[in-house]
Amino acid sequence: YVGTWAATVDFNNGNTLEHDYYGGYAFELGGIGVDIGAIQVTYNGNDDIDFSENYIALSLPMNVGLHYSEGDELGDYAEISWGMDVGAGSFSIAYGDMDDASSTAAPDAGTHTTLGYSMPAGDFTLDISYSDFNGNTNAVGTKADDEALVLTLSM
Repeated sequence: YVGTWAATVDFNNGNTLEHDYYGGYAFELGGIGVDIGAIQVTYNGNDDIDFSENYIALSLPMNVGLHYSEGDELGDYAEISWGMDVGAGSFSIAYGDMDDASSTAAPDAGTHTTLGYSMPAGDFTLDISYSDFNGNTNAVGTKADDEALVLTLSM
C-alpha cells in the first residue's frame, strides 16, 4: 500500500501544513497480522523539522495490537492497543511511550494515551477520539502536556 495524509498545524514558526507520505506491506503469518512500512513527515516552511520513521505493527488475537516505530530524529515509539466491537462501531484504547533521540540527558520524551470510537457512515468511516500526551519537559522540543479531541472522516 501507499498513501498520503495531511493536516493543518501551528508551531508558531511559520509551519501551517504537515504532509505525510507512507508505504508498506501487510500480510498474515500464522494468524498474526503483520504490517511493515515507512513514513516521511514533511512540513511547509521548514525542512529542518521533516523526519522519517520505519515501523512494524502486529495484530494479535483478542484484538490486541503492538506497534514499534524507529525514528531518524525524534526517537523510537512503542505502543500497545486493544479494541472491541460496540454497537454499530468499535471502541479502542492505546498507550504508547516515546523516546527522545536528541537527548541523552532525558531520553524519555513522554507517554501517549488515546481513547476512540469508530463507526461506518455511508461509504466513509467516522472516528472520534481523545488523545492525551504527557511529555517530559526535560526532553528537547517536547510539550509537557498536549491533549486533543479529534474527529476524522475517512474512506
